[in-house]
Amino acid sequence: MTVNPRIACAIALVSSALSFSVHSAEPFTTESSTGQSTTIEQVKNPVVASIEPNTGDIDQPDTLWNVSSVTTDLFELSGLKSQIADFPITFLDAFDASYEQFVEQSGIGDNTPDSVHDAIKRAVHDAFDVEQFERQMLETIEASLTLEQILTTTEWYKQPLGEKITAMEVYSSSLEGVYERAEFLSTLDEDESVPEGRRAALERLDESVGITRTAVSINNDMQLAMVVVMSSMMPEQLRPDMQEISNAMKAAEPELIKQFKSMIADSLLFTYNDLSQQELESYIQFSATDEAQQLNQSVDKGLRRALVEVSMRMGAGIHEVLTEASQRHSL
Repeated sequence: MTVNPRIACAIALVSSALSFSVHSAEPFTTESSTGQSTTIEQVKNPVVASIEPNTGDIDQPDTLWNVSSVTTDLFELSGLKSQIADFPITFLDAFDASYEQFVEQSGIGDNTPDSVHDAIKRAVHDAFDVEQFERQMLETIEASLTLEQILTTTEWYKQPLGEKITAMEVYSSSLEGVYERAEFLSTLDEDESVPEGRRAALERLDESVGITRTAVSINNDMQLAMVVVMSSMMPEQLRPDMQEISNAMKAAEPELIKQFKSMIADSLLFTYNDLSQQELESYIQFSATDEAQQLNQSVDKGLRRALVEVSMRMGAGIHEVLTEASQRHSL
């Protein structure tokens, strides 16, 4: 399953997300486009309840299988391990490249010493823990899929089409792939070679896998987590108006969905550019199976859970840097 399109949009808008959070906020409740509200407790533990292996029903006795081992096999064969390892690299590269935009939007003064900027960058970089990220993803997959679903999905990824798609998704998630995708998209408007029906098929893949939906949720989760952590460290009298922040997030969401859907559509054109239409249709069919749906849902849960924790560490780190700097300098 492809992780990159889910988080590519969050990466692309990371500067605005971070700068929004720098202004800080106390815990609050906000409604998403689904009509569900998000609270501080849900931010700390997004959509993930207890982590218990889901063995389900299978002909062979469970004792013949090591559930953790087969989950690890699926994690690697599906390309998730490689994509998770690449995520901090591509995220941090995007943050460094857009740091000036972050400074401008966050309201940090022009006279801020270089040492403070360096400390902010270190705080963002230090927020990532790839081993913990992987462990959380594995736990969520193991808790969400039955043993039979894990084995069935693993077998699909061993097939030639599964291997081909995994290689495409892994490359698209790499730093090299990110830069090649940007070059590809820069010429897309000039190129009329996109096969008829291709975009429509990729839109169906997006709907089936829920890429846009998850990308928006991840973006909102990350913003909210950073706001919650940073505000909790501030004196109450310095916190901004919570209703204004809530209204701002609600007002921005429709445009965010529109942006994400467009960005993801273009990203999928690049990622699956070398698939034939028949191969793409086969992948869409696979994505609609119960096994693939469960895997996708578990990936969504794992990503949201891990990225909320990353965001909370980012928020805490940035707040600490700015607090210390404000005590020494006039920002």
